Amino acid sequence: MRNHNTRQSSNIAQPLRDITRVVLLVWFSFQSPSGLSQESLEYRVKAAFIYNFTKFIRWPDEHFPSDTTPIRICVAGDAKSYAPITQAISGKTSQNRPLTTLYLDKANQTPACHILYIAGADSALSPWLNHPLNAVATIGDAADFIEVGGVMGFTNHQGKIRFVISQANATNNHIIISSKLLALAQRVER
Repeated sequence: MRNHNTRQSSNIAQPLRDITRVVLLVWFSFQSPSGLSQESLEYRVKAAFIYNFTKFIRWPDEHFPSDTTPIRICVAGDAKSYAPITQAISGKTSQNRPLTTLYLDKANQTPACHILYIAGADSALSPWLNHPLNAVATIGDAADFIEVGGVMGFTNHQGKIRFVISQANATNNHIIISSKLLALAQRVER
């Protein structure tokens, strides 16, 4: 009798497990990873790139008054990109320095940024590049970002976030980009 009940509950449980699997499979197929929107996922990927860029950029020593001076990542433009960057660097260091973030809402702000990420594909954000940016690695989303003076620009290549680098703009901004990072770029303009 026991075998019969076990077999019967097993016969009921199997279709229930199959239905659950199908429902979960369909549900997950319509979700982006971690339940994030495509836009949110893109911000997180770019935030990870920016964090890793800090490891491969060298700034002049005078831009770090002490050994504990943090590398400051400033964000301008689309405010939705600020939180993912702040989360990506939270509690992390790069080049034995702490990392901090600051959101800039006016182009005339000139804090001591080491990286300035100009979020958003709007070329109207170029006023941020009209100010003297000595020893600042500027990174942007606009398609023509490096052509208008930016150091690095994000691109979308076959659905993947990639980046391009202007070595000439980096030199003009008095920063040195590691050959390791240059080798990873989709394109380097010299």
